[in-house]
Amino acid sequence: MKAKQYEVSTMRLSRSERRELLIEAIVTFGIILFLYLGVVLLYRELIDRPFVFLGETKSLQERLEISPATTQALLYGSMVVTFIFGFLVTNWRVQRRIQQMQLAHILEELKYIAKGNYEHRLSEVDRGEMNEVITSINHLVDSTVEAMEEERRIEKTKDELVTNIGHDIRTPLTSIIGYLGLIENQQYKSIEEVLEYTHIAYTKALHMQTLVNDLFDYTALRQTTYRLQPQAIRLDLFLAQLVADFELEASEKEITVNIQVQPSDLVAYLDVDKMARVFHNLMSNALKYGKGASVIELLAYKKNHKTSSEKCQDVVEFEVRNNGEAIPEAELDMIFERSYRADRSRTAEQLGSGLGLAIVKNIVELHQGTVLAENVDGFVVFRITLPQ
Repeated sequence: MKAKQYEVSTMRLSRSERRELLIEAIVTFGIILFLYLGVVLLYRELIDRPFVFLGETKSLQERLEISPATTQALLYGSMVVTFIFGFLVTNWRVQRRIQQMQLAHILEELKYIAKGNYEHRLSEVDRGEMNEVITSINHLVDSTVEAMEEERRIEKTKDELVTNIGHDIRTPLTSIIGYLGLIENQQYKSIEEVLEYTHIAYTKALHMQTLVNDLFDYTALRQTTYRLQPQAIRLDLFLAQLVADFELEASEKEITVNIQVQPSDLVAYLDVDKMARVFHNLMSNALKYGKGASVIELLAYKKNHKTSSEKCQDVVEFEVRNNGEAIPEAELDMIFERSYRADRSRTAEQLGSGLGLAIVKNIVELHQGTVLAENVDGFVVFRITLPQ
């Protein structure tokens, strides 16, 4: 989930703070000037006045033969040094005070954020070191907000999942209780009716079992502690074995299933049981919802894929294609969401949990891969990319 971007402004000092800085600069520079004047007066006193208490009649200037021009040059030189020193000290004091003011602003903004205003971000300053701290704090707030939003989204997803699965379970359970109730109360006319009622109850029980198993798999796959058991597997044998499970259903619906693997001895590194579940769900989806389809194709091939860091990486791509009715473009990004089927076509003839494609997405992402759906040249294509 991508974090929401918030505007970061530039920190500006208030008018009163700028006035305070001006006063600070004037006072600091003034103190240095007063010290300079004091040193000048002391210097004048020392070189012009004779040391009478030592029995001297001549001043220090006369004894050292210091000319007035030399004295004047010394005074001008010390004045320049004093002004430079005063400027440096004043600038240091002002910058230090600015830093204190900015720190006070940061603390105030942090208190504001802590009160629940998570859309606010600390304002940037002109100082590089302080900006690094501010950027780090803003990133920390972004991560915290993202984690909170993700937690709320997960809680909402869990609530919706429980509601939808509860609805799905309640429907067949009601039928099971109803038909078994007829048998229990002997409300049947013949043994054929009893067999019919038990068959319906058995079918509904199988549906409930599918719901519970899918729910268990979906929640287990979303656990951060879940671990795959990958191994090298030849894909032509792997896909042929999978297709064998659907031959009868495909032939009843007059659908041809084709397998293409390039190269023919292509080997992939994957968790066999979990990827078998992926293709089982995709094949079931094609047979159930591929309205008007006459062909289902399973493709596997090796490809050189360029990553976001501009590095080339070997990947294996799979495609499960059918030439049935196209999926609306607006729904292509939604079909991997849990319970999508509940929003699309919940019918008694097409039983399922609505979690099949969500389980596909979870398993593929556990393999560090990606899955997408698209309509290409009259085919509905589910494309899986796995790094090798």
